[in-house]
Amino acid sequence: MPGDRSSEWPSQRPEEWSGEWRDELRALARPASLREGDRLVVSGEELDGWAAERNLDRRRAEEAALEAGVVPVARLRNFETLDCAGQLALVRSTCAMAGLGGLGGVVLELLVRAGVGRIRAADGDVFAEHNENRQLLATTANRNRAKSGAALERAAQLGSCTHLETIGSFLEEAGMNDLVRGADLAMDCLGGLAHRRALASACARQGVRLVSAGVAGWTGWLAVVEPGGPSPAEMLGDGRSVEESLGTPGPIVWTLASLQAAESVRLLSGGTSSLSGAMLLVDLEAMRFERVDLV
Repeated sequence: MPGDRSSEWPSQRPEEWSGEWRDELRALARPASLREGDRLVVSGEELDGWAAERNLDRRRAEEAALEAGVVPVARLRNFETLDCAGQLALVRSTCAMAGLGGLGGVVLELLVRAGVGRIRAADGDVFAEHNENRQLLATTANRNRAKSGAALERAAQLGSCTHLETIGSFLEEAGMNDLVRGADLAMDCLGGLAHRRALASACARQGVRLVSAGVAGWTGWLAVVEPGGPSPAEMLGDGRSVEESLGTPGPIVWTLASLQAAESVRLLSGGTSSLSGAMLLVDLEAMRFERVDLV
């Protein structure tokens, strides 16, 4: 994956970039028909070639293309749901993630594929054989490997515009503050209950909205926590989790991770959430979804 070369990017805002660049990108593009009309699109290979000539990384190249009204082909199926402004917001956004296991591996995959520009993710654990029923990055080849390292490798394989920074350690309170500082959104993808309060407190101090999820057995929950607002961590406490006693089947983990990623993409692209200050309770055994207010 190309490194982050933001220091090489012109200091001016996109609207002040060279009109010549916009003309080049539009000349490089080809039309594609969507329901809402024709779009100009550019392949990743063509965009990478254009960027290399200007010493730009993929993230900055996608930003320039979208500013010119040209859609990278890898993002084309986001359209109809997103427009250029929404995709630009994703490319320019920064997301903080705590946890790269069951929830975090799937959330990371979906955010990278969506085109989120920057992700800072922390996990000090290594993969074990018992992770393999549910964790996307848990493979036989990755056993005993650091989750942070496997995440970097996976992001590189996807060839996305995302600049991923990983922290291969378990974070205490000060580390949580550093993780979420300056982020547009934080993701609680932690297992168990022990560190969820610390993450919610760090988000409150830093003024960062938090999307939190958890699972146990065939049930799970999703919540959007406003800075300083009520969070599931306050209700659930920090005692022993029921994950081990009830198990964590793969389908419930991936369901909650997908819902968590959906809320994140919506918020990072400039949308709003109907779960602000509320929880969505999910029961896959009964196939029941219920919204509960936290206030």
